[in-house]
Formats: sequence, C-alpha cells, structure tokens
Amino acid sequence: MDSRKILSPNSEFERQEELRGLLNIALSRNDITTLNQCPTQDYESIGLIGCILVNDNSLTNLARLLIANSLPYSEDLVELSKSRLSKFNLEQVKQSIAEEFLTNSKNLTNIQNKTYSILFEIL
Repeated sequence: MDSRKILSPNSEFERQEELRGLLNIALSRNDITTLNQCPTQDYESIGLIGCILVNDNSLTNLARLLIANSLPYSEDLVELSKSRLSKFNLEQVKQSIAEEFLTNSKNLTNIQNKTYSILFEIL
C-alpha cells in the first residue's frame, strides 16, 4: 500500500484507486493504522475504508460502513457494506453511534468526529 496516496493524495480519485486496490487483501498493522488515520471527508473513500477494514467492528468503522451503504452511485460498495453490516442490528448501531457522539464528543478523535458528522448528514 502506498500510504502517501491514502493520507495525502494528489486527488480524491487517486485515493479511491488506491483504496479499491486494497479490497479483499490482507493488510499489515501499518496499513490498518494508515487507513484509520486517513483524513478524507469524501463519502466514497470513507465507505471504502469501512469495507476494507473487515475485522474492525468499532463504532467508527460501523459508521463508515453505514456511509458506504448509503451511496446511491456506487452499487458495488453498497452491496459490500450490506454484506459486512448484515450481522449487526442497524438501529442499535445507529443508536450507539449517536450516544457516543453526544456523550463523548470531547474525547473523539478528528477522524471519529468527521465520520460521525458525515453519517448524521446522510441519515
């Protein structure tokens, strides 16, 4: 993985190309850390990161998957996110994210704050 293309790409298109190349491959700890530090506010890139981080059931990643699930122009990403979210009660997940955002906002990272804010814009 080219971390420059994830963290500071020349364009969002370059970031998305790099992210799409990471779907369904094994990631190193460094790759996972880089993905979790990605500062993007682009809905598709956030959704891609959620789909790539298959074993991450954190609220932040579940929010990413919910964002991916709401992208009307990206059917493949919607299907992938639906598959990854199928083992969760979505209403319970949304409620947990909302509670985390409202009660713990002072302790959220910038990435969490941006991700949750984008999710609430969509919902």
